Amino acid sequence: MSTTNDTANRPTILFVDDEADVLAGVRRTLHRERSRWDVRFALTGREALQIVDSEPVQVVVTDMRMPGMSGAEVLKYLQAKHPAVVRIVLSGEASTSAAFRSLPHVHRWLPKPCDRDSLVETLESALQDMATDESDDIEQLIGSVTSLPSPPGLYLSLQQALNSGQASFDELTGLIERDPAVTAKILQWGRSPLIGLGDAATVRGAIAAVGIRSLTDLVLSIEVLVRMAPESEIPGLDSEALRDHAELTAQVAAYLVEPKLRGDARTAGLLHSIGMLVLATRAHDRLVETVELARSEGLWMEDAERRVLKRTHGEIGARLLTLWGLPQPVVEAVRDHRAAPDADGGKPLARNVAGAVGIASWIAARTLADEGRIDPVFAHPTGIDLLRSEGKPPWADVALAALHDRQPTELAETAS
Repeated sequence: MSTTNDTANRPTILFVDDEADVLAGVRRTLHRERSRWDVRFALTGREALQIVDSEPVQVVVTDMRMPGMSGAEVLKYLQAKHPAVVRIVLSGEASTSAAFRSLPHVHRWLPKPCDRDSLVETLESALQDMATDESDDIEQLIGSVTSLPSPPGLYLSLQQALNSGQASFDELTGLIERDPAVTAKILQWGRSPLIGLGDAATVRGAIAAVGIRSLTDLVLSIEVLVRMAPESEIPGLDSEALRDHAELTAQVAAYLVEPKLRGDARTAGLLHSIGMLVLATRAHDRLVETVELARSEGLWMEDAERRVLKRTHGEIGARLLTLWGLPQPVVEAVRDHRAAPDADGGKPLARNVAGAVGIASWIAARTLADEGRIDPVFAHPTGIDLLRSEGKPPWADVALAALHDRQPTELAETAS
């Protein structure tokens, strides 16, 4: 039996299900993880909330259909009262109205039954970067400031359909086409060099061109960029400029990587500033303080963020996307996009999504700053200058061509 000290040093994961046999199966599945996780169990929603109200719990994994208090009610309560708790659904009830009502309150949705590897991987992702002591405040920042937003509804609906293994191509297309704003943006991107379908772009064509997983990630990007616009503008970076910066970053990043990495590069480029959006929406005063510090002392934004927030917006965004289950290359690119890649690393850059997004973000920010669209404080001090300098790196011509909506000959055959 675990001692109090052992338990205190391990994160607590609480499983909620009204079927004792299901909980017994989870206990057996996670038996070998007991040295690193304190796994708890509750047979009712009310029992689960009593546990969460009385002691620290990092992750709650709940069934949906339960007598008395449903899983949806548990999730709603957790989001309101314990926003730092990671909320995961483990259920086979993906099609019920109650399940869809829970979408705004869920971080991840797993099908039941769920294999051990998928369950462990999801829990590891949920616990990744969580504070292990009180001096590390990233979870406090994300929990108290951002309230751990849930992924937008259409994205999660598509993920559920894919996880069910029964969704047809037409059903997935239909899900997307029910949302006019998302459909319009996909068609716009389909016609642009971002996807490259020209005037014949359709939702079905976009799915065929980039694959359903990549398009699902694009849907998330659209919902974030369009629907998470902050009530208060980021000083020196309005919502329209922020969206333009994201789209230009995605376009350039996709040209800088080899074809098999373009889906992740597009997604990471579109989402690389999601941490900035979260701060603008939930911690506007602290973001203003950060920008003013960077301006007054001539600091890079990353240095100002560390002084005011203790973490960069890239780290905050990466933590959120980890909770949402985005691919690891995307998460890493969002986290590291402001780190300087090797300036003369032509081929290594082509295999590195984070490096491509970093370069693309510099270019996009400097371009918009030169046009007077954003405050220069958001632009990296090299950016365009690096590309136009003597001895420019091997990827410079590719980046500049992408910047001006021209597809280099060597990439045109594979661009999609």
